[in-house]
Amino acid sequence: MTTHWHEMSDETLEASFNPRIASSNAAGSLIRYATRSAEARALLANRCEAQEDLRYGPGVKQTYDLYRPHGDVQGRPLVIFIHGGYWRALDKSDHSFVVPPLIDAGAVVVNLNYDLCPDITLDDMSQQVIQGIRHCNAHAAGWGTDPNQTILIGHSAGAHLAARVLNAAADENGCPADSVRGVVAISGIYEPQVVLRIPTVNEQAQINADVAERNDCLARPILGAPRLAVWAGGDEPEAWIDQSRSYAKHADLHGLTCTFFELPGTDHFTVLERSFEPTSNGWQAIKSFLE
Repeated sequence: MTTHWHEMSDETLEASFNPRIASSNAAGSLIRYATRSAEARALLANRCEAQEDLRYGPGVKQTYDLYRPHGDVQGRPLVIFIHGGYWRALDKSDHSFVVPPLIDAGAVVVNLNYDLCPDITLDDMSQQVIQGIRHCNAHAAGWGTDPNQTILIGHSAGAHLAARVLNAAADENGCPADSVRGVVAISGIYEPQVVLRIPTVNEQAQINADVAERNDCLARPILGAPRLAVWAGGDEPEAWIDQSRSYAKHADLHGLTCTFFELPGTDHFTVLERSFEPTSNGWQAIKSFLE
């Protein structure tokens, strides 16, 4: 049984909730991400219609890459990928490697960027992601996709940000969750309060208690009626896996269709790579969202 993070010592907490410590080769994984992504972008330039560094807002990193299969794309699903980095690191350019399998599966793909902490707050970051999704939905018909059939895929902090979209109440532009048909949440962290006790992370993120509480996905209702698939790496610390398990239970309590599993033999970084390999349970789950 998992010990709740509130009850952990500071040392155990960091070992469980700092993936760069918990993973045996985090630095090597991130180098591989960047290398594979550069190769993917070169491949995509010929495999599909690629437009990179398009803008959806005034922030420095409020940009996205758009990839559309050649030929008639009418009726294709729109997939928006939201990268991780513990809200204070990494970039869409580190994650382009997820795009080719999605293109081959027939999706129109947006690889979304957003400004990072501490340049903006987690509140602002959540709003940027919502702004990005609304921008994409406004252009979806022109891209040949259905603006009411958006699928979000998020990894780590990106899974949290995808979940935050489902917490956002309606405003003059409607409810952001209404356009979301499905959410794939890979190895997410849903209680930002954890970071307040991890100085090695929060000295960069600079998240305070009030902001963390406002962005706690386990304390807020899930709006809309999306289908969800939630998983974590089987080799991740049990307390980190429990974040995904808890979010899946939270979705169940709201009556949503939600699948939860652990992807065997993967850590926090390799779980993302493995999720886009054709023989993995993760890819089978993603493919089911595209049908």
